[in-house]
Amino acid sequence: MSASARLGLAALWLALALGVVALRWEVANELPSLVESREHAQLAELSRRMTDGAAARTLTLVLTADSERAALAAARELAGELRARSDLERVSAGPPAGTLAALEALYFPRRFAFADAAGERLARADEPALRARARALRGALAGPEAGWLAQHAARDPLLLFRTQLAKLEAAQRGALETRDGQWATADGAAVLFARTRATPFDADAQAPLLAALDAAGARFAERGVRVETSGLHRFALNAQLAAQRDAQRISLISFALIAALFVLLFGSLRALAAGALQLALALASATAACLLAFGSLHVLTLAFGATLIGACIDYPIHLAHHHSLAGDARGPLGSLRAIAPALVVGAATSIAGFAGLGLSDFPGLHELGLFGSVGLIAGLAALWVVAPIFPRTLPPTRAQARLAEALARGYARMRARPRACRAALALCAAGIALAAARTTFSDDVFALSLPPSAELVAEEARVQARLGASERARFAAVFGTDDAEALARLEALTPRLERAAAQGALASFDSLAPLLRSAAAQAASERAFRTAPALAERIERAFAAEGFAPGAFAPFAADLAAAAPPPLAASDLAGTPLADAVAALRVPLASGVAYVVTLRGIEDFAAVGRAVSGVSGAALMDQRRFAAELYAHYRAEVAPLLAAGIGLVALVLGARFRSLRLVAAAGLPALLAAGAVLATLALRGEPVTLLHLFGLVLVLCFAEDYGVFLVEARADAALAAALTSIVAAALTTALSFGLLAFSAFPALAALGFTAGLGSLAALIASPLAAAALLPQARSTPD
Repeated sequence: MSASARLGLAALWLALALGVVALRWEVANELPSLVESREHAQLAELSRRMTDGAAARTLTLVLTADSERAALAAARELAGELRARSDLERVSAGPPAGTLAALEALYFPRRFAFADAAGERLARADEPALRARARALRGALAGPEAGWLAQHAARDPLLLFRTQLAKLEAAQRGALETRDGQWATADGAAVLFARTRATPFDADAQAPLLAALDAAGARFAERGVRVETSGLHRFALNAQLAAQRDAQRISLISFALIAALFVLLFGSLRALAAGALQLALALASATAACLLAFGSLHVLTLAFGATLIGACIDYPIHLAHHHSLAGDARGPLGSLRAIAPALVVGAATSIAGFAGLGLSDFPGLHELGLFGSVGLIAGLAALWVVAPIFPRTLPPTRAQARLAEALARGYARMRARPRACRAALALCAAGIALAAARTTFSDDVFALSLPPSAELVAEEARVQARLGASERARFAAVFGTDDAEALARLEALTPRLERAAAQGALASFDSLAPLLRSAAAQAASERAFRTAPALAERIERAFAAEGFAPGAFAPFAADLAAAAPPPLAASDLAGTPLADAVAALRVPLASGVAYVVTLRGIEDFAAVGRAVSGVSGAALMDQRRFAAELYAHYRAEVAPLLAAGIGLVALVLGARFRSLRLVAAAGLPALLAAGAVLATLALRGEPVTLLHLFGLVLVLCFAEDYGVFLVEARADAALAAALTSIVAAALTTALSFGLLAFSAFPALAALGFTAGLGSLAALIASPLAAAALLPQARSTPD
């Protein structure tokens, strides 16, 4: 294929990959999704739904001013502005119009089915108890609710619906009060709820909305009205933007430094252009593959992609050094053919290491494995496409020649002292083993996220304190294959949580229990009234004795004798004022449904856990603890996972070299480099985290290349080229990965520290292992 045809293929390839990226681009940043386990699929699905469901997509806005009237007026104005936005699904400033009528239509005909225990006792109460209820009705008819009660009393003398209505209003309103049809707090602040269409972790969708809220807040502040917000949106946006800024900044800096290194060593802009095009093809291909396979790209995979610069750029570096120092007369394609075995073996070992991620129980790791594997394969293939861009001849620069000469002399001295090199290897291995034995682990996956600003945390706390809101990260849930099973379990859990609250284990809790009952519970409550002996007659006598007119409650007797209405189902609440409450606490799952119970003021988490564990199909969720448990489960798998990757690498090396000494010389540097990273972390007293483990996978992958090139080198010129290329490769890896160690994002810093240190350790270990293990009169495989 001609050079122009290859360049045309490269252009088409890049255009297709970038087209996929442009069409499918979506970034996710929920860190726990990287550690979801199939073993905990149901809990993991609920945890994820709780971070992108209706409740999580709701922003709470609190407006305060010198007077409640000013705050309410500002809230009305802001609500009007927000309702005009297409990125908001719903804006609520107060109870929807027609709320009472809707509740009456749903619950009044079913007042028997939703009667509480006290109401059911009235069905079998004696005359004194019924007369007491008659006096209660008379007192209510003399109060502010007289007009409303007069319309219902004849059909509901026991005030069953009034009792249910109070529970329904409390479930809908929570700690808020209603002033002139608007939500307000007890101290006179106005409250708005705005539910976004997109998940709070969609930075592209949330950035314009939050910017508009900031602008509105500044405008209202000029009028003496303070606007504060609560919700995941701002936390997620700040974290994602910070991670992206770090990744972009570090990518630019690393690319600039690598470009400078290219020019210094090779003095050729054409070589730099070839390397840049090869890198673009690799990164675009890996990104497109992940977007097609997973629908989005995790922000940490994006950062990982930035670090892949250091791995993929190794291929043109190897080609440039060998073409310059041991060039083929046929030009760059000839030089590429000469080093093709080493390149293919090196890439195969790296891909084998990434393939180990595919064996994990954690789907999130598959994204990293796919990105790395596709990136390396594409990078190797792209080198064949872009090779003609290299100059036909590439004389070594002065810096490159001096480096090659110095490295060759140093390696020759090491080769002359194999016993000393073996002793040094043994000492290094022993020291690494002793230090690494002190390794500790951190299971707090949330510690890898960027800590939010103190100002943002304080604002969130102020808003939550005003609303008496429940804890977002800790809640209970019941699971069922359908609503009937889940609601039955919720009914079993409710009294246990009530006892826990009475004993001081928690302050209170909210659930859908007042709004929904299982069909069986509704039927049982209906029967308690409809089968109660002579209930209508007993009420007639007791209420007449308290002065009510005879026959006044004939409508009640007629309802009691009529057929019971069908049980109320969750679907019946869709499109009603209670739909939001249901959407927040009822979570459809792939395997059924979950009903969530939000918790307030947890004082004794263990006691609440005991209450929850007594109910089949119930679970107490602590999002942070759950993620830590998943990570601990992951760590239990990490040893066989890494062993599988190392095993695959050993098979590739064995198939190529067919000699245990050669396999050891090629593979040992990567193991020593990984051990050096663990030892350094242990000596620093720093625990190993999830991203350190990702970094170790990278070290095991790219460090193999260094040993492979030294084992593959045959002639002195090839050996000098191999030495200089692995030094340049290690430097570029350290520049790309290592710079991440300075990121403010803990996850990126951990990844950068591990991979950067590992590359330098592998650089030292590779010539040491080769000098110690390769035979003096070395023959290499065909």
